[in-house]
Order: sequence, then structure tokens, then C-alpha cells
Amino acid sequence: LSKEKMLKPGDYDLSNINNITELINYFTEGRYTNIDYIKVTIPEGWSINQIKQRLVSYDLIDSNIFESLCYDSLFIESLGFKNTASLEGYLFPETYFFLPEKNEKKIIQKMTSQFNKIMNHDELISYKDKFNNINELITLASIIQGEAGNESEMSKISSVFNNRLNENMRLGADITIKYVINKDRMLIDKDFKFEENDTIKNHPYNTYTQEGLPPGPINNPGFSAIKAAIYPDSTDYLFFVLKSKNSREHVFSKTKEEHDIAREKYMDSKRK
Repeated sequence: LSKEKMLKPGDYDLSNINNITELINYFTEGRYTNIDYIKVTIPEGWSINQIKQRLVSYDLIDSNIFESLCYDSLFIESLGFKNTASLEGYLFPETYFFLPEKNEKKIIQKMTSQFNKIMNHDELISYKDKFNNINELITLASIIQGEAGNESEMSKISSVFNNRLNENMRLGADITIKYVINKDRMLIDKDFKFEENDTIKNHPYNTYTQEGLPPGPINNPGFSAIKAAIYPDSTDYLFFVLKSKNSREHVFSKTKEEHDIAREKYMDSKRK
């Protein structure tokens, strides 16, 4: 058999390779093919912190090193990303197979490489015609990802946010408030009044008080959310709210009056 037919798939360390003959022999030996890869699934919409915790649970990273790299401006630039203070939004949610060893840089490189691969998809490449930069796109996509209860509503939710931006309205996205306070409590909960907290009120990610998009993504969105950000439905909707506390579907409204009625029905469902 020729050497090319003996090539074995796997991850290889080429640091000790000195010439082409050694390289070919190394690939055909398949040194790592008997190692059991660790399968790790990263769900759509997870944050850096959630991803970090999952990788730690598999003993694949050092928590502090991983987090530090995700906020390291020089490392981020080395990966080709600009206009972003962190890798939030760029660790693409996917099922990965990692070698059973701690290698924070390699894991991040693999996830960001998958992100770049996805962004070259025929359906996504046109984002450059609609957004000033990729950070704006992924920021909007992350909000859509966080707000959508199911994939089928993403394009409609995208239309609401695009309409509000076009009307110079604040986005008013609950999910950004949750990002700010970092706890699972909705803005409309009766025991929480963000107006009384100056830190939250003036926070750049508070889309109830700040104009336009927040500075960066709030999670790591999947393909469907990114696509929805690029291709919103054509609607006149400006508001949406969950149908009920146990529902994943939303009621969409064109006016504040319609929205207030739908919102009151949602609040009634929470009181029951």
C-alpha cells in the first residue's frame, strides 16, 4: 500500500518533526488513533462561564487559564477577531471531540475555528452587507438566541429588534438584564426593580436604558440565531412577551397597547 492510503486520522504534535520523511512516517503511524477522545457538547446560547464549567467537569482545562485567555486582547487578536473585548460569542456551540489532556489554547482555537468555518457558510457570508462588523452581528444574534424559546420564532424576534433599531427605540431585551445581574431573574419580576440600582441602570449592557446594541455578545449563539439576525422576517412588530409562564412561545404586538394586554395575560399566568 502507498503511504497516502495508510494515513490515519487524529491530532498530532509536530514539534519534534525535523523533515518530510519523519512527517510522513508520523502520520502513517497514527500515534493517537488508539486514544479515546472526550466528547463534549456545548449547547447554543451558553456563556463563556457555562462553557468553562463544562470543560472543567471533563478535566480539560484550568478554569483560570481558560477564562484569562478568553479576555486576553493579544490572544483574541491572534485568532483574527477585532472590535471585541472577549471571546463571548465566538466559541461556537457544537459537539467537539477533544484529546484527554489540558490544552486551553488548543480548545479555544478549535471552537473559534469552527466559528470561522460557520461564518463562511453561503447563507451567512452576506452579513458584511448589513452590519458594520461581525461583532454587531454576533451581538444581535446572541440576544435573539437568549430571547427565543424555540428556533421557529427566531426570525420573527429578529424582526422586532431590527424594527426597534430602525425606529431608534431601545431594544428593551430582558435577556440583557439577566446578563448584567448574572442570575435567573426576569426584569418584570415584582421583587426586582432595576431602576433603584444605579450600577444596573447605567450599565452599557442594559438595553432598557442604553441606546442601540450593547458593546458585545451576551452568549455564544448558534447557526440559526446568526442567520435570523441577518435575515429577519418582514413584520411591523415592535414588542413580544411570553404567552404564559410555562410557554416557550411569544405573543407579538405592533403597538404598546396590544403589548400591555399580552403582558398582563402573562403576568396573570405567573400569579396562578
